[in-house]
Amino acid sequence: MGQKVTITLTVEAANLNAIASPTQTDIENNTSLTDDNSGSSLDGTNENFISEVFLDNDVRWVGTTNDPGYVIEIQNVVYEPVNKGISVDFFNMPVITGTGRKHGFVEAKVRNDNSLVGQQYCYYINFRIHILGGCMAFFGWGKTLGPFEIDPKLKGNA
Repeated sequence: MGQKVTITLTVEAANLNAIASPTQTDIENNTSLTDDNSGSSLDGTNENFISEVFLDNDVRWVGTTNDPGYVIEIQNVVYEPVNKGISVDFFNMPVITGTGRKHGFVEAKVRNDNSLVGQQYCYYINFRIHILGGCMAFFGWGKTLGPFEIDPKLKGNA
């Protein structure tokens, strides 16, 4: 029987903040993905990071950073139907919207459809970096960076 899977995006927020106009390569070099179900990337890139998820179970995407004064918000997850091969929509919605809060995350339940087993779901994670600091910290945060995107994958399992 399957389980809920949490996918964590870790961002080197201070490094991205120090770059005036971050390129996609800068974003890739300053982010990493992990999950609580042994997800991995054969070549170490976010684009080839695959999380195995389970039918009729939740998937949660969360953002984190080790840099003090920064907060990562996952804004949404967007289905990418034509990405380097076959991709199947696991959620029946092309955009899964996040909670919209400072520590925002995205969560959705994988369809209970046996045809998804072994299939791949290609998608984008869109995220922002919020910078706390100064007198603005009293009201929540100061500057916001992004949105940024990365391009990992899911694989279906029963």
